[in-house]
Amino acid sequence: MAEPKRLIQSSARSRPAILTTKNLSVVVTGAVLIVALMRANREDIPKIIQILTSSDAFAAVGWTLAVVFLVGGVIFVWLLMKIRDDEVHRLTSERDNLQSQLLAQKK
Repeated sequence: MAEPKRLIQSSARSRPAILTTKNLSVVVTGAVLIVALMRANREDIPKIIQILTSSDAFAAVGWTLAVVFLVGGVIFVWLLMKIRDDEVHRLTSERDNLQSQLLAQKK
């Protein structure tokens, strides 16, 4: 009697969710800002920008640094996630190859 064919395990079904708590605050903050700017009157938008940036010279520098850090943090997290995904894919491929070799040796 022939032995049933064994399936190779795969990690493809265990991928993490895209929207998690690590980037939820960025998404919520951006969504609130976009909704606030969309719901504001056209003549109020320059006032909103002025209030956020020109209350003091130090505040403008602080807001600029906050935006730079936010963008840098988003890019850094994106790069880390890409590197992690590449490593998971590499390890999955290597594991599948080794399992295939092991199953071939057992026959």
